Amino acid sequence: GGGGGGGGGNGFSKKVRRALEHDGDVPGAYRLFLEAQQQYQSMPFNHSPGPMLETGAFHVLILGLMKATHVEHAVHVARAMREVGVGLPLRLLATMIAALPCRVSSQHAVAFINALGPTVSGLDAASRGYLNTYYRLLVMEFCEESAGFMARIRSAPPDALERAGSALLELTASPNGKKAGEVTLRSPTGREYPALRPEEGRRVMGKNDSVLISRPKNYRGGGGGGGVPTRRQGRPRRGGAPLGARHGRRPGSSP
Repeated sequence: GGGGGGGGGNGFSKKVRRALEHDGDVPGAYRLFLEAQQQYQSMPFNHSPGPMLETGAFHVLILGLMKATHVEHAVHVARAMREVGVGLPLRLLATMIAALPCRVSSQHAVAFINALGPTVSGLDAASRGYLNTYYRLLVMEFCEESAGFMARIRSAPPDALERAGSALLELTASPNGKKAGEVTLRSPTGREYPALRPEEGRRVMGKNDSVLISRPKNYRGGGGGGGVPTRRQGRPRRGGAPLGARHGRRPGSSP
């Protein structure tokens, strides 16, 4: 696209990528984007401002915001990307949609598709229109299904969810240590109804499964050690969603 080349947004592109990929600082990367946007918009009309951000920096920032559940901010970046003419591969759009958090509102999810759909490269107008309609319906169904799971979880006692194998209680969180911005969740040993035993972790839970992490109001859990680190993205599991020690975040280390 027209805004994708050049000198990398006056150095902001490298800073954004470093904040995301090295420091795991998603809010810091978004603040850098806002600075780049302000500088880009303040340039006189008779001057060439260069790109706001380079193409790759736009892409990693949007994906980072999605994974951190900041969908509203991702929409803002996507709109800016569209305005400066930066394109997006269809495969990457699908990856971004798969990163939608379970608590996203349908309003923000549809706004995200509306912002990014017109930027998909390599498609004619008719194909792009069909794609946008299909993806809008897809994310609306995802939001409706997620809302149903949330209501189910809120109405069920945590202990009952654990006995049914749909929840892990008393999880503890710690930094991954190997990859910035990711955390490892562990379940304590010795519980009466362990939903996930260490030796069963790889068999029961797989890559791209979804996990909801929350702190139930009616549960007072303690700490614990041991267990299996998990990482999940995508749609909620039909069997329910685990409850844990952190609210509204996904776990971040590989199984």
